[in-house]
Amino acid sequence: ASASASASASARAMRQGGGDHVDNDHYGTGGLEEGFVRDMCACYEHAACAHPPGHPLRADAAVLLVRFRALVNEFRADHVALARNFADRASSNDVARVVRRRQRHDLRASLVCSGGTLLAVPATLLDHWEHQLRTHVDASHVSRRRPLFWFRNGAGTQRSRPVKRPVWEDTVYCAQDVDRLTAGEGASHFPFVLLDSGRGPLPPADVLAAFCIVLTSTQRFTTEWKYGSRAGKSTDYGEDGDRADGPPSPLLGVHWLRLVVDEGHSMGRGAHSNVVQFAGWVEAQRRWIVTGTPAPQTASDGGLSNVFQLVDFLGRNNGERPCPRENRDRVAQIAALKRSWREGAYGAFFEVRNLIDPLTTRYGKRCLRNLSRPTYRQQHIEMSDQEKLAYNTMASTVKINITTCSMDGRTSGWQDSLLNPLQSSHAMRAMRNVRLMCNGSCRLVPTLSDRFFEDTVRYLTYWGVRQTPIDVVKNFLRAAREGRTSACMKCTHSYQVLMILPCAHLLCTECIDSVTYTCSICQAVFDVDKFQVLQPGFKLRWDLILNEVRLPHPNAPALPEATIGGARHNAAAPHDAVAVAALIPWKRGEPHKCVYPRTWTTGKCLLCKKEHFFCCFDDDEGGTCPVCHRPSEPCPEEETKSTYLIGELLRLQRDHRRRRTDLRTHPLDRAHLGLPVPPHDAPAGEDAAHAARRPPKAIVFSQFRAVLN
Repeated sequence: ASASASASASARAMRQGGGDHVDNDHYGTGGLEEGFVRDMCACYEHAACAHPPGHPLRADAAVLLVRFRALVNEFRADHVALARNFADRASSNDVARVVRRRQRHDLRASLVCSGGTLLAVPATLLDHWEHQLRTHVDASHVSRRRPLFWFRNGAGTQRSRPVKRPVWEDTVYCAQDVDRLTAGEGASHFPFVLLDSGRGPLPPADVLAAFCIVLTSTQRFTTEWKYGSRAGKSTDYGEDGDRADGPPSPLLGVHWLRLVVDEGHSMGRGAHSNVVQFAGWVEAQRRWIVTGTPAPQTASDGGLSNVFQLVDFLGRNNGERPCPRENRDRVAQIAALKRSWREGAYGAFFEVRNLIDPLTTRYGKRCLRNLSRPTYRQQHIEMSDQEKLAYNTMASTVKINITTCSMDGRTSGWQDSLLNPLQSSHAMRAMRNVRLMCNGSCRLVPTLSDRFFEDTVRYLTYWGVRQTPIDVVKNFLRAAREGRTSACMKCTHSYQVLMILPCAHLLCTECIDSVTYTCSICQAVFDVDKFQVLQPGFKLRWDLILNEVRLPHPNAPALPEATIGGARHNAAAPHDAVAVAALIPWKRGEPHKCVYPRTWTTGKCLLCKKEHFFCCFDDDEGGTCPVCHRPSEPCPEEETKSTYLIGELLRLQRDHRRRRTDLRTHPLDRAHLGLPVPPHDAPAGEDAAHAARRPPKAIVFSQFRAVLN
């Protein structure tokens, strides 16, 4: 009995981890389990040996020894499970943080250090950012040498400029030119901006680190994502089938000074986006997001999740994920904020603002001091007769469809009605055309095939209609095909499109509806099916009011001879243009400056045969384009909105010229124009002179750009 109690007490002592039954100091640190088990097993073995065979205590000692060893195995199994649970939670303790910091330190030690900026923008804004960098960035603060722009168009050895690209100064297109201009003590340039077009492989990391700015696109992030990250986290997201063999992107081999993402609200989409993952893998000392809409403009609380994901991206290091405990805390914080937001608590607003304010630098209209308050003016323009006719034609065509298909007859026309959900695409197109008619600048001409023309006449003859009304219907169909109008027999208003009744009377859509089955002229009741079949089925042709002239302007002024290729040529005649083009050494695909004939014929370049579209007409009385010599044409009065718009643009230009003429005696303006400035003049009124020098800018917002001629 005493031995059994001792074994139970020993097992209880092991479960309690020591206590009153075991002296921890006797066994030392780390030897508690092994020493205690060894001593207990020795006690049971000695008790069995001390008694002769067949003695009860000898048998009890053997049983207790087996039981004690079973309890030890159970104890060890429990501690293995506890150790595994502890290892799963170890990522949130200080030891795991130290390990992760050490791994990040080793990763950064393998990167190429750079003081440059990695600028990621949407592909459609690459040209815009390049223009802004060339226009507004002063490279003299970086080096006294000239700044070098390297445009990479795919192959690194390509020397020719890509087609459809402007000619910029200090721009190279191959790696050999970069080495030639920037290497050595006597180099004339320094590597300033690398422009990545998104095609072809990137240069090595050490070459990227040499440039002050590397301008690339977010589409490049998507392309390079498939090669994984340098930290070995490429298997954390996505499927193995999405990966490609090859080393990680050279963009990940540089430790950048800063990472700037334009339209950075896309970084709030979550960690499952390829662009967000790759941007998180980029090592940068500072991260910037440039956006005008940090969160979706919605009335719900979904924007809070977007804001938290942006904050998480700004604080991410090499795509590092937060530990499970931090994830749980973040989810709980967002849930509490959303709950408070839905309840209308002010504390949620201040908590979000305190989170964003330290990370945000705002530039709004208040930061632009030289902008005056806007002046709003509305101008109501009366539509011309041609625009009214086009609108009435389109509206009548839509209403004819709705009226005829809504009548109750033996056969239903619902399948062809614009109100049928199955015809939604045609209905949307019809509504768009009605809106376009409100913008003017076009005419509608009904077209009718000979087959439909003959079918309409044959139906009337078969139904016994007299010849005189049939002739009236024929005249109406011919007039519609020629773009002329016909009068409604009830209201006498003129339209291009009318409805034909089985009695051969013509009515407009305002004089008949879907529930009237009686002719308002002869009071005869007509059959709905005959009425539906009788409609001719016009198709509308869209014609612009202004037809571009393709002949030389009769009043085009005589231009002097031009100097091309060092020789003087007179290109007044079109056939001389071929001779001029033959004297210019040029191969297709090479950069060149377009050459146009001195007398406008087609407006196309003599070399590349591309037409010049951006003509500048600065004289409302009829001038010519200074580039391609296209003659200007007055806007027809039928285009009321275009006439008003062009008149306003010409007025702005005339006002600008008058201000420049009035301020020509100003000392600042004389200095800007290169004129001598008297020494006694003081530079006063700088704002007025600057405003006069600034060219006028007009931004035309139009939902209907299709009709802007």
